[in-house]
Amino acid sequence: MEFREFKGNTREQEAEKSDLRKTLKVIAEGRAAEYYYFRALSTMTGHNRLLPNLEVIYIDKINDSKDDSHPPKLIEWVKEDKSKIQGYGQPGNEYEYYVIFDLDRSRVEMQKWKNVTYDYVKEQIKDDFDVFLLNTNPCFELWLLLHYEGFCEKYLNDEEILRNRKLKYIDHLVDSKTKYLTHLVSEIFGINSKLRNDSIEEDILRRQRYKECFLDHLGCALKNERIFCGSEISLNAACSNIGLHISRILESTNCT
Repeated sequence: MEFREFKGNTREQEAEKSDLRKTLKVIAEGRAAEYYYFRALSTMTGHNRLLPNLEVIYIDKINDSKDDSHPPKLIEWVKEDKSKIQGYGQPGNEYEYYVIFDLDRSRVEMQKWKNVTYDYVKEQIKDDFDVFLLNTNPCFELWLLLHYEGFCEKYLNDEEILRNRKLKYIDHLVDSKTKYLTHLVSEIFGINSKLRNDSIEEDILRRQRYKECFLDHLGCALKNERIFCGSEISLNAACSNIGLHISRILESTNCT
């Protein structure tokens, strides 16, 4: 399984000042919106320092590696990573894992009377107090849209949010292969959430763009998430619990 790991941009003196007890690992399926968002989060300041203990990891899902990002594979990666850490869980060597994946596939599986990936993953981590599932239904773009101040006013009762069909199936929008939520993110924020950059310069610029468009409006997203779904996860409704867990991360790192 191919994976790549990126640690927050920190200085040694900042790490020395930190009184953090845990390393937080965020694992995402693919290097696109989730990766850039949490890389931007890792550079948020609190008490004049960065988040020296937040690591962002992605499992690539392109070409021959695309099946490696399936949610059960992400859980396999977590368990394997834990097994490699000597003295795991002992004081000064504590970790938390935040696994991000969309629920659109699980919803389709449920409708086809198949084993539901989401249920399977929950069962796999039921005894792991240090693993948390960060989910959106249908996809991560919903969480991005919650950073828009007018989201609830315009989209609270929008049935197309959950369906997230390609634009060519939505009468009032242009014929395209782009899905509805990706289209809305592009229209509102001017960001292609499916784009990934390979150069270091582009990577840094995109991370900064995510900070400006989303992280600088985090309070709005947290409020909209509470209104829209109360952070409750359901396969039958559009929902997100990303904000709930981000609040937990920031509280645990004294960055609130």
